[in-house]
Amino acid sequence: MGKTHARSQSTATHTTRHTPAANRPPPTQQDTRPRPIDRHPYNKTQPLSDTAVPPESLQTNQGLYPSAEEAPTRVVENYTCPKEGNFTVTVNASDALTSEEATVEVCCVNHVSRNWKLESDSPKIAPPGEITVTLSYIGDATYFPLDAVTDMDFGDSDSKTDILIDSESFSVTETHAYAQGGVYNVTAHVRNSVDLESFSTEVLLLDKLGDLTVTAQYAENENSENKDLHGPDQTDVPVNAVVSFFCNVSGSAENYTMETEGKTVTQDGSNPIFTNQFEEVGEYVLTFVASNFLEEINSVTLTVRVMTETVGLGLTADPTSILPGDEVVFSIDFVFADPFTCISFDADEGETLETFGNEETCRVILEDGMHFNQRDEQRKRRETEEASWVDDNNIR
Repeated sequence: MGKTHARSQSTATHTTRHTPAANRPPPTQQDTRPRPIDRHPYNKTQPLSDTAVPPESLQTNQGLYPSAEEAPTRVVENYTCPKEGNFTVTVNASDALTSEEATVEVCCVNHVSRNWKLESDSPKIAPPGEITVTLSYIGDATYFPLDAVTDMDFGDSDSKTDILIDSESFSVTETHAYAQGGVYNVTAHVRNSVDLESFSTEVLLLDKLGDLTVTAQYAENENSENKDLHGPDQTDVPVNAVVSFFCNVSGSAENYTMETEGKTVTQDGSNPIFTNQFEEVGEYVLTFVASNFLEEINSVTLTVRVMTETVGLGLTADPTSILPGDEVVFSIDFVFADPFTCISFDADEGETLETFGNEETCRVILEDGMHFNQRDEQRKRRETEEASWVDDNNIR
C-alpha cells in the first residue's frame, strides 16, 4: 500500500528566551505567561493556511506573540484517518535562518467488526462429504479491514490458518471433505493486528443410503410368535394373519414408506417396521422405500398371497362298481377354495396325474412330489414321472 503524506503547516514561530532567576516573578505571584494549548481538531487533508489566526486569548495589542514568553512551547494537532492505510505525517518549523522537519509513521487499521456472515451449502451426502463454506464481509466497504486474515476450524479436528480474504469480493471460500455423516460446527476466526472476531455455523452431513432390503414374518394372531411366510418364495400367509415387514438400509434414512392398494404409510427413520393384517383372500403387491431429504434409493417390491383352507372337499364316483372298459364319472366337490388352490386327480391306473386350479401352485406341487394316493388309509408318495394340468384357473 502506498504512503500518503499529510503535512501540517503553522505560521507560529516558537522562540525560547532565557530569563535570569533574579528577574523571575516570585512563586507567590501569579504567572501570566501563556500556557501550552491544544488547537481544535481539523482535517489534515486541508493544511492550516498561512493566515490562520490563533485563539483570541493569544492576541495582544502588540500583535501575535510579541515576546518569547508569550509564544506557545507545544502545539497539539488531532488527526482522523480518512481511510485505512499507512501514512507519513510531517511537521516543519522554519524561520528566516533555519528550518527543522520531523516525521512519524502512522498505520491506520479498521476494526474487524461483527459485519461478517458465515454460510455453507449444507446439507450434503457423505461420501464424498464435500461442504463449501463462504465467509463474507457485509459492512460498509469503507471500513473493510484490508489486512485481515481468517483461521477456519471445520469441527472435525481439521483446520486451516492464515487464509487471505479477497479485497475485491470481500469474501473467502473454502471446501472441506468430511469422512462421515454428522453435525459439525464450523468456526471462522477473523483477525488483524488490532482485533479478532469469531463466527460459527453448523453443517449437516448425511451418510449415503445403501441398498434397501425387506424381510417379512407373520403371526396368526397378536399373541402368537412370528414365523416365516410359506411357499417357495416365502409369499404365502393365512387369512387374518398379521404380517410384519422389517426394513433394513445403511446410511441416514429419514423416512420409510409402504404403499399397497393405493394407500401409503410413512414412518420416520427410527421406526423401520411395518405391520399389516390381511383380512381378505387375495394377492397383494407392497412397495417399500427408504429416503432422506437429499436422496431416495431404489424401491423394493414384495408380493403377499393371502390364502384360506379348502372347505368341504369331497369325491364321488358314479357308478362305483364297473366292468373293465366301462366309464366312471368322478365328481369333486367343495364348499370353498381360494384362487391359489390346486386340485390333483389320480385315477390310480398309470403314471399320469391330472391337476386343476392355480397353475403356479400345481407346478410347485408336482415339482416337489406333493401328490399322494389313498391306500390302506395312509397317504403315500407316488413315484410319478409325468403329469398334465387342465387349463382351468378358476375351480368351480
